[in-house]
Amino acid sequence: MGPSRYRLDEDRLVITAEIPLSHGTLRKHITVHRKEESLHLGYSFPDWDPPLSVIRTATVTLNPEFYDSDLQISCHNGGEAMETFDIDRNCDHTRAGSTLVSCNSGFGATGGVALLGDGRKGLDIRLEPSCCAAMPMLFHVETGSGRSLTRLFFSLRELDESSREGGHLPNFQVGLRPYAR
Repeated sequence: MGPSRYRLDEDRLVITAEIPLSHGTLRKHITVHRKEESLHLGYSFPDWDPPLSVIRTATVTLNPEFYDSDLQISCHNGGEAMETFDIDRNCDHTRAGSTLVSCNSGFGATGGVALLGDGRKGLDIRLEPSCCAAMPMLFHVETGSGRSLTRLFFSLRELDESSREGGHLPNFQVGLRPYAR
């Protein structure tokens, strides 16, 4: 990894890094907005020749001790209204659908918003589908004694029998901020 750089001003801290990888350079930036109480993650792939592979980024891991009740996720899946799904059992969107299909499910998040929390408090997650049609994917597993591991991934590329090497890998940005009702 190349050296990381940071810039601090009155309202925000910006950390950037360029990471050389076998298929090109990954540019990553993290911006912490102090007044907005938000975090923005950005990824760009300036000289990539995308491999024939799965590309998932911006993994968000939830702390189960922060929530008072069962989790739920809400987002648009093509319609005008947000749909809410209770996260009350194990769920693994990242599990392969078959030997030819790299995942079994995901969320549309077509409105560019996903709310992940217990209904009273959680994360307000924002992305711009017109710039990068990333697919949010949930991983949730009960680990015993009332504890769980919950992660949200953003897939930039999955595989199936129609996949080909190359193409364009768009820049991806996601914003995270707490919400409370």
